[in-house]
Amino acid sequence: MPTTVYLPIDLTNPRVASGYAGNSYWTVISGSNWDMGTWEFISGNEGRVYGIVHIPNVIAGTPNPQISLVCQVPSNASGQEIYFKVSAASVASGTSTDPSLTADTAYSVTAPAARTRFDFLSASGGNLGAAISGNAFLIVEISHSGPNITNVLEALLRVDLS
Repeated sequence: MPTTVYLPIDLTNPRVASGYAGNSYWTVISGSNWDMGTWEFISGNEGRVYGIVHIPNVIAGTPNPQISLVCQVPSNASGQEIYFKVSAASVASGTSTDPSLTADTAYSVTAPAARTRFDFLSASGGNLGAAISGNAFLIVEISHSGPNITNVLEALLRVDLS
């Protein structure tokens, strides 16, 4: 029977190509009880952030991969629509480290009250569009658009292991 695990995705950098530079960046938000490190996506422009995660050798025959984002919004975005799209590609040993990414369907959620955690699951709850294989690394692109500011606190790969 497979075991479902959540593996942290190391979000390393924003997209800096023309049209995307400055639309997402690493920042720290000061809270009353702790300061949160977060990737912030600005309002009204598409921003993209990239990360990688190592896929274990022991993935199940049907791994059911999904990307889970743990997010929050500042007070001025509560109740607005937030749009995310996840794209990914698995890179096995001996293959290109610059593969074409497979995009999932864009998905929207309504922002909750300010500083309230909400989770976004790729592909509207379905499996990730990119095929994955054991002992590879997965390149992940998180794309955000919409008339609001959103913070991604954590990104995880949900996958079934054998």
